[in-house]
Amino acid sequence: LRGDPATRSFSCCYLKGQELVALDAVNQPRDFMVAKKVIADRTPLDLGRLADPSVSLKEAVLPG
Repeated sequence: LRGDPATRSFSCCYLKGQELVALDAVNQPRDFMVAKKVIADRTPLDLGRLADPSVSLKEAVLPG
């Protein structure tokens, strides 16, 4: 979960290991746009950074 549902702005991330397989974005258009590419490319993520809503989803992508 990225963000706080009480604020009505958050994303639910569905993972298989370090791979994002789906994302539900509520008032988070940036997460939605980045997630489409991350899912299509099967890009591994840094799970610690992914869980931190102050870090953009794009910045949670592992270098590779």
